Amino acid sequence: MIFQKDKQEYYRRYHLGFFDDDYESFGEDVKRDEYGLLKGKIVHRYLELMPQSGLSDRQLIDQILFEFEVFEAELIRRFTNELLQLKGKTSQSETARSIVYAEEAQNEAAITIRLGADYLTGTLDRIFRNEAGIWEVVDYKTNRISTAEIESESADYKLQMQAYALLIGKIHPGQEEYPVSLYFLHPDKLYTLRFTAKDLQAIESEFIEIIRNIKESFPVH
Repeated sequence: MIFQKDKQEYYRRYHLGFFDDDYESFGEDVKRDEYGLLKGKIVHRYLELMPQSGLSDRQLIDQILFEFEVFEAELIRRFTNELLQLKGKTSQSETARSIVYAEEAQNEAAITIRLGADYLTGTLDRIFRNEAGIWEVVDYKTNRISTAEIESESADYKLQMQAYALLIGKIHPGQEEYPVSLYFLHPDKLYTLRFTAKDLQAIESEFIEIIRNIKESFPVH
């Protein structure tokens, strides 16, 4: 995604090892970025464990915050309140229940496939078999946006969604379609793209070409 958007940014990140918060953000900006990143990880973990933990809400939250080494009282209060609100929202949302409480599902599914002479690897937030027997991919998005912003926000993730479709297609071949959704927790809305087997063939060819361009642009000596 970075290479397609900005080749020089790709070079700075993946060859020089620089990231935005290493050289462009300071002070409060860094704190905000770190909080958002940590929040995303904690929410993902909470959604992963919540359906089958057997713990009370407070016990589960305490366990997760300890796991992520959150010991500051104010952060504990903020994360606890946000996770309890999330629990209330998911319990009332038909969309959330169909995803979080699916009987056949896997969280943080790490998949690696061969792509020409190279490999494509990804970790999918959640894959589950829906009521029609079709395996779907859902990627959780924790940024707060409005319903009106979903279409434009989702456009930035098209390549990511294509990659997820290709990965799920390799481990669950033979489906008529491969739905990949972005689930925006705020405002509790899905953005879904549905890929056919023919689509996956085109995506595979496109990705092989992108990798070829990366190697030609930035050869590794």
